[in-house]
Amino acid sequence: MSRRTQKVEELLREELSQLIQEKLADKIGLATITRVLVSPDFKLAKIYIALMDPSHAEHALKQLEMSRKNFQNALGRKLSLRYTPKIQFQVDDGMNEIDRVEELLEKIKDGN
Repeated sequence: MSRRTQKVEELLREELSQLIQEKLADKIGLATITRVLVSPDFKLAKIYIALMDPSHAEHALKQLEMSRKNFQNALGRKLSLRYTPKIQFQVDDGMNEIDRVEELLEKIKDGN
């Protein structure tokens, strides 16, 4: 991955984190951007979100999708990029997997 790609991903993460906190915190709860992946041509950005309450993932994705165009417009105004990437939100299940592994380890520990 090029240094420029890393820089763009970090910029997107910072700006989107702020926008989500300002615009959607009351609707989706605590959400953290865990990862941003930008396509080589910078036209697509996949944004991975970890939610404090994963049971509301479907609702959170709907809210994020409804705000997607507004977020893209805000990014276009704020960042000086040739293309403003099209944003795709996805729930990052990594946190759920970590919790599941920890539960399994606890069961193993208690069983021995």
